[in-house]
Amino acid sequence: MAKINILQITTNFNYSCGVSTHIFLILKELRKLACFNIYLITSGGDALKRLRDISINPVFYKFSTGWKNLLYLIPNYFALKTFCSKNNIYIIHSHHRYPEFLAWLVSKRLHIRTISTAHSIVKRKKYFSYQSDKVIAISKSIQVHLIHRFQVNPSKIILLHNFIDPQFVYQHSFLPSQLSGINLNSKKILLYIGRINKDKGVDVLINAFNALKNKLIQVILFIIGSNELNSELYKIIKDNDSIVLVEPQASVSNFYTISDVVILPSRVEALGYVMLEAGMFKKPFIGGNTDGIAEFIEHKKNGLLVEPGNVEALSQAIIWMLDHPKEAQTMGQRLHEKVMTLNSKEEYIAKLKNIYYELASAE
Repeated sequence: MAKINILQITTNFNYSCGVSTHIFLILKELRKLACFNIYLITSGGDALKRLRDISINPVFYKFSTGWKNLLYLIPNYFALKTFCSKNNIYIIHSHHRYPEFLAWLVSKRLHIRTISTAHSIVKRKKYFSYQSDKVIAISKSIQVHLIHRFQVNPSKIILLHNFIDPQFVYQHSFLPSQLSGINLNSKKILLYIGRINKDKGVDVLINAFNALKNKLIQVILFIIGSNELNSELYKIIKDNDSIVLVEPQASVSNFYTISDVVILPSRVEALGYVMLEAGMFKKPFIGGNTDGIAEFIEHKKNGLLVEPGNVEALSQAIIWMLDHPKEAQTMGQRLHEKVMTLNSKEEYIAKLKNIYYELASAE
């Protein structure tokens, strides 16, 4: 079979984004395969160096959020149609609903097959979503969500969990210079990594930690990610020397290494790369009892689950983890064992390769 030209499309490509991490990992592996030519369209971001490191030269389109995308719909449609014609694209793999809609429109005019990966639990229903020939669900929660909220035909959905690449997770990193004045050896470390917004429950984490500041004198909370905090929460951080806000990092392995507990108190979470990475490092984990986290974490067996949005419940979970280090260590070990049962990168890429071949051979 001749080489298949495949276009991946995403929105922002950032360090503190699990979707971007996933796309980077599959691009890194797909470009090694002689059977594919791989292209990428993105709207930009702070992690573009990762793409350069694997010799991927992205094309940049203007993507926005919400209704603003309508402003760019027509020019983006014609630009994508032209790009696909010029480069003989046969499969478009989208990673966001707006690019997926564009891909679907283009596929109506050109002989192109489409596939989309559903990375998120989307509460708002929008028409013309998930019209691709195939839709990859990264968790059972996503699969159920697609069927019941968006009425996607179950025969179109492929359940395929994300994979973790130990070589990528364990790559060496440096702690920022802003931490040089902190004696970390005498502290317990709580760690949050990801987008800093309400969906991720960062407001709950900040309020829970701040409420415990008189009890957690020797504890530091690291929050790593792009800052989307409101002024009230930002003031709490500025007034609490034990909360350290760190800019997105290309590699965060050293933060995992020094951490005692990893926390992801999401209100909405399709799967959670941070949860999987915590498992790779055998770290005790506290997560919101929702969606893909609740699907993966067995309460008090391989982590603790807390009610999303509940400051008191999260406070109690933090105290319990720190007061029961042996039990916490056991949970971290069990989480590691479960993470290791997921697809290896070789298994995942082999499955994705077969999906592409099936699409390419479909009439």
